[in-house]
Amino acid sequence: MLKEHFKLFLGLVVIVFILIISRNEVYANVYTGACGSTSAPYSVRYSLDTDTGELIIYANATGDCYMRDFQLNVADKWLQYKNYITSVIISGRVMNIGDYAFRNCTNLTSVSIPNAVIEEIGSYAFYNCKDLVNFKKYTRKGFASFQC
Repeated sequence: MLKEHFKLFLGLVVIVFILIISRNEVYANVYTGACGSTSAPYSVRYSLDTDTGELIIYANATGDCYMRDFQLNVADKWLQYKNYITSVIISGRVMNIGDYAFRNCTNLTSVSIPNAVIEEIGSYAFYNCKDLVNFKKYTRKGFASFQC
């Protein structure tokens, strides 16, 4: 009888543990990851807060870091959460913005590049970002703004 109670108790503990883990995953508000070079120190990192809509992209190293190009019909990395993205901040030694990087982010309204060294913006990087009205890039003379 004691063994049956113990098995029942253990089963309940496992069920409660699974419920707690799955609840945290479902309601997570911040998504992070890497998007770049296959050599980890030079990979671009990102953090997306779905509550605020802010996507922060930053270098993972003190050296130059490169964002990879995205595929036209593949929603990976932050693009799987594109409906949440309202603003993008790119900082650090991020050297480029990849092809199709923000395509179809229809709620994106602003992009700010305060201290990144963007050398290249890929093809169709902001394709169909119909609400994008502010694009600011820091230059040696201050902020350069582009109306989109």
